[in-house]
Amino acid sequence: MRVIAPCATCASMNPPDIRMLLGWVSDSGLVSVKCPLGHESAVVYQTTKYMLLMQSSCLAYLDGHLRESVSGMAASLERCYEFFIQVALASRGVKPELVAQTWKVVSNQSERQFGGFLFLYLLSSGQVFASVQDVSAFRNRVIHQGYIPTAEEVLNHGRRVFALLLTIEWEAEKLDREAVSRVDEAGLELQIASVPKGSDFVKLRAMIVRVNENNEVVGMPETFDELAAGMKKRLNGIDLSDS
Repeated sequence: MRVIAPCATCASMNPPDIRMLLGWVSDSGLVSVKCPLGHESAVVYQTTKYMLLMQSSCLAYLDGHLRESVSGMAASLERCYEFFIQVALASRGVKPELVAQTWKVVSNQSERQFGGFLFLYLLSSGQVFASVQDVSAFRNRVIHQGYIPTAEEVLNHGRRVFALLLTIEWEAEKLDREAVSRVDEAGLELQIASVPKGSDFVKLRAMIVRVNENNEVVGMPETFDELAAGMKKRLNGIDLSDS
């Protein structure tokens, strides 16, 4: 999948030359970039895998690849469930290697992963997780039944999924901020470990931000619409046909 990323080599020049391009994301979350000057570098985004998946889904939506966007959103939500499971177990002192060992048992069974998430969410927050039947029904209709959605349908679906991601994030932070940091750090280490030897790379805190009417950064996107607006602004001057 593709996301928007800068060339790490150009960004490290003095003065920095920030070239925003389309980079390819590996399974670890590392973004590989090749700029017009021929530099091949990598970007380590200090963000979660599920948010990278959501950003890629938003890019597909903006590019008119609507079924692909819905598929990416489904993957994003599933990885967010996994993130919460990791945080909930880390907050209870469960060793990461035991979590990884147990996860292998359900790694190819999304329904079991969701079931595990539901009960850990209930145990951790004391609340029943919001119903996702409408999200699941639309996803299944598009992915499994071959339904071709409209842009408006995908936009509304993106709004619903993004809101669920933020709800899960908020509950994870409320549960144990330190555990969240440990899980995030483990993901960051995985990205850095996958950087090819000798390659330039840069670590960035955020990818898309929310700005006000004066173009001042005021925070992270709080809705899918804000994410789409931020990505659309970043896409200015980028050829989506580039690889």
